Amino acid sequence: MNWAGALATVLGAVAATLCASSSFWSGPISARMGDLNLALPVGVLGAALLYWLFSKALRTIPANGTGAA
Repeated sequence: MNWAGALATVLGAVAATLCASSSFWSGPISARMGDLNLALPVGVLGAALLYWLFSKALRTIPANGTGAA
C-alpha cells in the first residue's frame, strides 16, 4: 500500500470539506470567506503537495527520479 498516497488523499479530502460551500452546508473556512467555495483547488493542490512531501519523507520517490530500478 502506498501510505503517502492514502494519507495525502484523506487529508486533501478533509481540507476540501473545510473549504466547501453549498446550499445545505458551508465549511468553517468557506463561511469566514463569505461562502467562497474553494473545495476543488484546495483539495487537489493540497493533496498533491502533501503527496510530494510524504513521498519525500517516506523515501518512496527514487533518488534518480526516473522510477526505474
